[in-house]
Amino acid sequence: MILLIIAFLLSVALTWFQYFHSTTKGNVKIWLAALRFVALFSLFILLINPKYEKERILLEKQNLILAVDGSKSIDFLKGSEAALEVLAKLQNNTDLSDRFNIKTHLFGGSLLNQDSIVFDKRITNISKALGSLNEVYGNEQNVVILLTDGNQTLGNDFEFQSVNDNTSVLPVALGDTTQYEDIGVTRINVNKYAFLQNEFPVEATFVHNGKKPIKKAVRVYLDDTLVHRETLEFAGDGGAKTIKTLLKASSVGVKRIKLEVAALTNERNKANNTKLVAIEVIDEKTQISIVSNLNHPDIGMLKKSIEANEQRSVGILRPSVDLKELDDKDILILYQPDASFKRIYDFIENKGIGSFTITGTKTDWNSLNTFNTVFTKEDLDQSEDVIPSKNNAFGLFDLATMSFTDFPPLQSSFGDLLITRPVDIIAYQGVKGITLSDPLFFVTNTDNRKQAFLLGEDIWKWRVQAYRNDRSFENFDTFMGKLMLFLSDSEKKERLVVQYNAIYEGAAEAGISASYFDRSYNFDANATLRLVVKSRGTDFEREVPMLLSNNTYKADLSDLDAGTFDFTVRVEGEGLSKKGQFQILEFDLEEQFLAADYRKLERFALRNNSELFYPEETEKMTTLLLDDNRYVPIQKSSKNVVPLIDFRWFLGLIVLSLATEWLVRKYNGLI
Repeated sequence: MILLIIAFLLSVALTWFQYFHSTTKGNVKIWLAALRFVALFSLFILLINPKYEKERILLEKQNLILAVDGSKSIDFLKGSEAALEVLAKLQNNTDLSDRFNIKTHLFGGSLLNQDSIVFDKRITNISKALGSLNEVYGNEQNVVILLTDGNQTLGNDFEFQSVNDNTSVLPVALGDTTQYEDIGVTRINVNKYAFLQNEFPVEATFVHNGKKPIKKAVRVYLDDTLVHRETLEFAGDGGAKTIKTLLKASSVGVKRIKLEVAALTNERNKANNTKLVAIEVIDEKTQISIVSNLNHPDIGMLKKSIEANEQRSVGILRPSVDLKELDDKDILILYQPDASFKRIYDFIENKGIGSFTITGTKTDWNSLNTFNTVFTKEDLDQSEDVIPSKNNAFGLFDLATMSFTDFPPLQSSFGDLLITRPVDIIAYQGVKGITLSDPLFFVTNTDNRKQAFLLGEDIWKWRVQAYRNDRSFENFDTFMGKLMLFLSDSEKKERLVVQYNAIYEGAAEAGISASYFDRSYNFDANATLRLVVKSRGTDFEREVPMLLSNNTYKADLSDLDAGTFDFTVRVEGEGLSKKGQFQILEFDLEEQFLAADYRKLERFALRNNSELFYPEETEKMTTLLLDDNRYVPIQKSSKNVVPLIDFRWFLGLIVLSLATEWLVRKYNGLI
C-alpha cells in the first residue's frame, strides 16, 4: 500500500511539473494532465506489480457409473430387457443428471467403451471390471450401479472384492432368480498320458441341485464304447458325488473319454449332462536315474520335477550300482561326481546315452576333469555364489517358460573354466552383479552324445523361486522336461513342432501353436508358417498365417463353430508340414447358469455397506441416490493469487492514454 501511495504522489508531481509549469492554457492543459497522470500511475502500478486473491467456487458432482454386464448369460436368463429399461430410466432422469456425472460402461471379460449395449460376451469377469473402474475413476467420488446376474466365469471372486472408500457400489440383480433342479458333470480328472496296456484312473464329480431324492445312471465311454456304468444316488438336499474307475489303455493314440449322466424330468439345462476329455496313450516311458553319493535336497527336487511329466520315471542309485541295472536307462543324472564315478562315465561313453552332470562344493574336480572331455576347471577349494543370466540366443529348444528372473544364486566352486568342445549356453554366470562370459548351465551334442552341465548346487531353490514368480511349478517343470527330451532324443531333432489340444471345451480356448527351427536347429523367427483348417462333414476351409509371439507361432481359432477339424501346419519354402485333428465341443459356459446368483450379490453388497436392488426397484434406488447425503455434490473453493501484470488491458490503458495525449498535443500544435 505504501508503494502505491508513493506511486500516486510521484505521478501527481511529474504531471504537475510537466503541465502546470508550461505555457499551455485552458481546458486542454487539464485533459493532457489527466491523460499523463493515468499513463504514469498505471506504469508505476505495473512496475510495483501488486497481487490480489481471486476466489473460485466449484460444485463437484460425483460420477454415477452405470456398469452393465454384457455377457450372454444375461440374455439366456431373460434379463436383457430389464437391463435396458433400468439403464434408460437412469440415463433419462433429469434429477440424476443434475446431481451426477452419468457415465455408462459395458463389460464382459474386461471393461469396454462401447456405445451400444449388446449381450453377446462369452466370458464374465466382474472383479476385473470393478478393478478397471477403480483405475479410471479412482481419484474421484463415484457411485457404481452394477447391473449383472452375479454369474462370473473368469477371474477372482468379486464377492470378496472391496472397493475404495470414495466409491459406493449398488448392485442390481438381473435375470431369473428362480432356482431350478439340475444335475450335471462339473469336473473330470484324468492324466494327460497313459501307457499302453496299463490301466489309468478317471475321476468325475457330479453335482445335483434339487430338493427331491434321485437315482441316475452314469455311463463312461472310451472312443464311443461303453466301458463303465454305475448309479448315482442323491438325497433330497442336493450336493456333490464323485465316481472313480480304472480304464484299460489297449491301443496307442488319442482317446476320447465321455461321461454322461441321465437327465432329470423337465431338466432345463442338459448341456452339462455330458462332458468329454481326451488322453494320449503312449507305448514307452523314459527311464532316468540320478547317481550320487550324497543326500541333498536337489536330488528330491529333480525327481519331483522330472516326474511331473508322467512319461518319465526317475530312480536314485549309488555309483557302485551293478552296471547291468543301467542297461535300460535313457538318461543318467550325475550329481557332484567323485572318483567312484569313473565306471559310470565309461558306461555312458560306451552306450552313448544322454547325461546331465551337476557339480557343487562336494565335487571332486581332479577326477571330473579326467572323466569328461568338454571342459576343465581349476580346483581352488573355495565356493562362490553364482547367479544365472539367461542366454536369449539359445535355440536348441524353447526357453520361453524359463525366465531365471529373481532366481537365487547357486553354490559353485571358485576357479578358472576352460571349454574344450562346442557348447550351447542356457545361462551365463553372474557374480556380484556382473555377467561373466563363463557358462553356468550349458549343453553339448558331440560325437553323437548329448550332455548337459550345471556348475552349481542348490537348484532346488530355483524351483521354489519359479513357484513364487508364477504361482505354479509348471514353467520350471516344463523346462526340465524339455531338457530331458533333448538328452533322451538320439534321433534327428524335429524342426517343426506343433502344440494343440485334441479337445477344446468351447471355441474360446481353441488355438494352435508351433515352433520352427532352421537347419542348425536354431529357432527361426523369420519363417512363414501357414495353417489350413478343414471341417469334417462341411465345406468349411480356412487358411491363415501363424503370428510370432514370444518365440512361438500361434493361430487363434476362437471364432470357429463347434465341430471336428483336420489341420495342416506348413512352413513356406521348406517343404515341412505337420497334420493333426481337434474337436471343438458345443459348449457355452455362459449358458450353464440356471439362475441369477442374487445371494452372492447380497453378500457383496453387505461387505461393502451397500444394498442389493432388483429392476422393479429402480425408483427406490433413484430416491436413495437423490436423498442420501453421501451422494450430494461437494462445494469446493479455490483461491488464486493473481498478479496485476497478468491483465493485458492494463497495459492497453497505458498505451491508449499516451496515444490520446500525443494526438491532442498534435491537434493543438503543441508538438
